Amino acid sequence: MNHRRIRLHGFSLIELLVAIAIIGLLIALLMPALQSAREAARRMTCAGNMKQFNLAIANYAGAHAGHLPPVNFSVVVNPKTGNTAQGSVHYVTLPFYDNQTVYDTFTQDIPSPGPGYLGPTPAGSGYLGAMYWPLSIQTCPSDASADAGMATVPMPGIGAICAGDYCINLVVFGAAGTWNLWNTPSPYTIGKIPDGSSKTIAMTECIACFPQYPTVDPQSGTLENSMSWPFPGYSNTVGSYWPNPDQLPGSSNYYKTLGTPGFYLPQIGVDLVSANPNDCQTFHPAAMNVGMMDGSVVQVTDQVSQANWNFALDPADNQTLEATWNGAGE
Repeated sequence: MNHRRIRLHGFSLIELLVAIAIIGLLIALLMPALQSAREAARRMTCAGNMKQFNLAIANYAGAHAGHLPPVNFSVVVNPKTGNTAQGSVHYVTLPFYDNQTVYDTFTQDIPSPGPGYLGPTPAGSGYLGAMYWPLSIQTCPSDASADAGMATVPMPGIGAICAGDYCINLVVFGAAGTWNLWNTPSPYTIGKIPDGSSKTIAMTECIACFPQYPTVDPQSGTLENSMSWPFPGYSNTVGSYWPNPDQLPGSSNYYKTLGTPGFYLPQIGVDLVSANPNDCQTFHPAAMNVGMMDGSVVQVTDQVSQANWNFALDPADNQTLEATWNGAGE
């Protein structure tokens, strides 16, 4: 009987190294595409949050004869003592974006946590308790300065507070000085925006906190190195409003570029080192989601001009936006 020698063939070391190198190369080629797809999904989620919140504002206006929600909300929760629950546009509209329970929880006469309270157990009426209550709708998934909806840098004497990644346009909602008053809506209504609701910004993106920025803003002298959704906007505080009161037309820090009055341009693709609370900003690398007064969300790139940015923020400047005002070709 003839015996045939059978040769068992396996991978040599060189062949194995080549295979590993090829796999590594393929992974390296695929990673940017995968990261880009993930970021696109995060930006879509962020835009969805903004649309939902924009719809809540419209529904609030529909229930209040067209009036926009006040920048500084206050309601008496104890007639005997006069104790109030206070909050932001984001707070007063809670029932209109499926957070009636959160609104009811904090709109009661709950003792204030007092100075030095570090949480995390919610206590206090209005924003004093809600500032420890993260909401996914108020947080952009690309925000590297937030962890599970909470700012990663604690506020002095307060501790870690919840993020507010969507800044209300104070030029619209705080018009005629209503940013400095309580329970006073803007003179504009949801159906009467002089320049047109589709051409006027309702909200921009911002980030939760600014770890590389001074705790006390040298420009305003106030604590504003965080953005938190429940806080009122009665002064330059950590409430998610923008522009700051001192940046509004006629105020001390109304920005000027090349001699032309205007608002700070948005920071697109910002990092934690360069993020500035005097701007609005986004971690999205290519464009910022911006909600318009008609409920739509557009993407604004770093190609937006100073003039068009001014026109889009001001609801009554009688100026016309270009068709591609946002720099995104839309």
